[in-house]
Amino acid sequence: MKRHAKWEKTRGRKGILLAGAVALVILAGGLRAEAGTVTAVFPEGTPACEAAAAVAGPGCTAAGTTGPLVVVRDDKAVRGAKPGRTVLLLPDGGTKAVGQVIGLVPAGASPDDVAAALVKAASPAVAWTGTKGGEVLVIGTEKPLGVRQGDTVRCKVRRAARRKIEGC
Repeated sequence: MKRHAKWEKTRGRKGILLAGAVALVILAGGLRAEAGTVTAVFPEGTPACEAAAAVAGPGCTAAGTTGPLVVVRDDKAVRGAKPGRTVLLLPDGGTKAVGQVIGLVPAGASPDDVAAALVKAASPAVAWTGTKGGEVLVIGTEKPLGVRQGDTVRCKVRRAARRKIEGC
C-alpha cells in the first residue's frame, strides 16, 4: 500500500514537471527576440535632421554586425540604453512596451538610407508625442524575427555584451 501511494505521488510530480517544461518550450518559441546594437539615443522631440546627421556617419552601417542596429529616440523610456550597448527587441503588445518600431532597414544599408528612414519616420503621422515611450528604428535584417514595422516592442538592455561601433 505504501509503495503504491509513493509511486502515485512521484508520478504526479513528474507530470507537473513535464507540463512545465513543455510550457517553457512553447513560450520560448513564441517570444523569439532579435538582438541589436544601440547606435544612438535621442531625447523625445529631437528634430529628424539632427538625428539623421548623427546616425549617418561613416561606418554606421549594419554590415559586419550580428544583429540589427537600433536607434532609440527616447532615452527616458529605455533605461540603460546607451550607444554601443546591445539590446534585445522583444515584441510586446502589452502595457510593458517602451517603444514602437518606426522603420526597418536591410542589413548593410548605406548611411543615406538610414537618414532617409529617419526623416520618413519623423512625419506628423508618427509623431513622438503620441507614443507611450521611445520609438525605435531597427536597422538590420529585412525581416527581423517577430519584429515588424508598426509593432510595439520592449527593449531589454544587455549590460554584459557591449559592442562599440566605429565612426558613430
